[in-house]
Amino acid sequence: MTKPRGRPSDVPLDVRIYRLFIGVAVFLVWVFIPVAGYRWVQSNTEVLYSYMDRGKSTLNRWSDSIWRLWDSPPAPPSPQQTAAVKTPPPVPQPAPPQPAPPQAARGQARIASPPAQLKPDRRLEPAPAEERPDPSPVPVVLLPPPPPPPPEPAPLPAVSAVVRTMPPQAIVTLDGASLGRSPVTIKLRDDGSSHKLTLSLPGYRTLEYPFDSPLKLPNSFTLTRSVGRIRVTPTAGYDAEVTVNGENWGRVLRGRPLERDLPVGTHRAAIVASDVYLNMQSSVVIADGQTLDLTLPQARQVRLIPVPGNGKVSIDGRPVEKLLPDNVLLTEGRHVFVFTWPGKVFRTEIEVTSRTEHVQGTIPR
Repeated sequence: MTKPRGRPSDVPLDVRIYRLFIGVAVFLVWVFIPVAGYRWVQSNTEVLYSYMDRGKSTLNRWSDSIWRLWDSPPAPPSPQQTAAVKTPPPVPQPAPPQPAPPQAARGQARIASPPAQLKPDRRLEPAPAEERPDPSPVPVVLLPPPPPPPPEPAPLPAVSAVVRTMPPQAIVTLDGASLGRSPVTIKLRDDGSSHKLTLSLPGYRTLEYPFDSPLKLPNSFTLTRSVGRIRVTPTAGYDAEVTVNGENWGRVLRGRPLERDLPVGTHRAAIVASDVYLNMQSSVVIADGQTLDLTLPQARQVRLIPVPGNGKVSIDGRPVEKLLPDNVLLTEGRHVFVFTWPGKVFRTEIEVTSRTEHVQGTIPR
């Protein structure tokens, strides 16, 4: 008779704990082993693939070796190996049994039968060595000696040429090497090689002359002066005197610009207009082929007011010949005004612009 299973309340506590522990362990093993195995495969995929590749390559090598051994016929023995093999002596074979001779009658003599002769076994005889013809000697072909190299042509004699310039004393450079100042003599071989002649002189444009024969050089080289231009353009309604390096170029008339050529370098230019109290002086730098524009400033009407009104005024050192207060024509820019009264002087420096309407000077106390 089967004992009925007790209720959970009837099972002891330690048994229930043991069963719970067993169930949890079985569940963890059932879940952990697949997960751990899957993660191990993922983390060791490259290692598994490498082992699979190694096994595959090993199987391929073994398979190739087996097929080569299977397909290749055995190599025949060489004559030396055949000669080295010793033929074993023939082994005598036992004679087959002979039938017994019939019994002679009594009183008759027995006749002995002759002994049987043994035949040699031809299977044990060595195979005849294969006779190979002696290799014929290789014919030796003698090649003719190579022809001697052609003789080198004799160097061409040097050709002299004189380099002259106008003006003289120019620096002569041939293929980057300085030869001195012109006139200078050069010596070159007329072999068609390319050369470049460079001529330079301060104040003149550098001349580069490529050539391939000294016979093609001209008798003289003319250098072009390095010059620029200066243009004075009037934009206001007044005339001005232009002086460059102390040389008077004349007057710049209204609406007619003045242009002159100047050598390359730094020059001193001065423009003076007495009607508008203009005295502009500046240093200008002229480059080769450059045109420098000098534009005259605009002129403005400015009212001069001395306080008290009996004073006199000078602008940039030039006295104003008018009864003040009155208007004068001034160019835009900085000017120095000096107001004078008997025993008193007031000096001021003002930047005249388009917004300047008047200049006032007050007698100092």
